Amino acid sequence: MMQLLANSIVHEIAANVRRSGSFAVMVDGTHDVAGKEHLFVCVCYIDEQLVPHENFVGMYEPPATTGDILAQSVLDVLLRLQLPI
Repeated sequence: MMQLLANSIVHEIAANVRRSGSFAVMVDGTHDVAGKEHLFVCVCYIDEQLVPHENFVGMYEPPATTGDILAQSVLDVLLRLQLPI
């Protein structure tokens, strides 16, 4: 049930981003205690009332930390949210 709610919120954020017309992506990574890399993705946009928003859209575990893999992970997030590249 919680996963359905989370997916609904992320898709609503993506719809707001698409309506805004332009956006930026913020990505940060960190290692957990077990040494696994986690990638955090946020989108930034300005709504119709010119209010800025920074929304967290997901945490991902990339298989490696090369630039190519990290870039592919971000592209995958954008495609899943149907945001233009």
